[in-house]
Amino acid sequence: MNEAVQNLAGFGAIKAWLAAHLPLLREGGSLAPRAIVLAGLAGTGKHSVSRAIAATIGRPILSFTSLEAIDPGSVLLVDDLSREHLPLIRQLANPEETTPFVIALTERPWELPAGLLRADAIEAVWHLDLPDVKERAEIWDIAAKRLGNGNPGFDNVILARASHELTPAEIHAAYARATRVSRPHEPTERHLFEAMIGLQTLIDARKEDLLRLTHWTRRCATPARGA
Repeated sequence: MNEAVQNLAGFGAIKAWLAAHLPLLREGGSLAPRAIVLAGLAGTGKHSVSRAIAATIGRPILSFTSLEAIDPGSVLLVDDLSREHLPLIRQLANPEETTPFVIALTERPWELPAGLLRADAIEAVWHLDLPDVKERAEIWDIAAKRLGNGNPGFDNVILARASHELTPAEIHAAYARATRVSRPHEPTERHLFEAMIGLQTLIDARKEDLLRLTHWTRRCATPARGA
């Protein structure tokens, strides 16, 4: 796996699926998976996972605009899966069509018409949940590395326990905010805790959606962060 995948904390189930299907995805053809769906609230890693998959396959990632503008050699990103994408899903279900590999994203899968998740077009539906404590510790390290701090002076386990309701995006945002405050020095744990306290978290703003998503995915999706 390439660096883009290595920089994803967790997502063991998706990484295992990608490794198993990588030869077919690179080769293309009728036997290759045609599409997957990533279901998760904002900040849980849908775009990061999509970019990592495209980089691993070795194809450009392009946003869907119309059926006429599809590039079969690309990874096609459908940013907000909805009823209007039914023609695309029907095209994917046709084995005679040459299609790109499609990654469809949704925050509200329970609102989708059943035909959008038809098994002859969609290979897998993944649920991107909040990270567990081990993954959060890794995300803090990745956040530091991305901002040029390869040897951060914090205890990532303490930070992971304190950030149990944060998405990966919110952890990265907290680290970036703390870095701006602490310049020219690297942020300390105090800076990082203060940055976390100042966040308006997703779980506070969208508790109802999070509950609905969790209920839906228990019946209809596979946990992306499984081993």
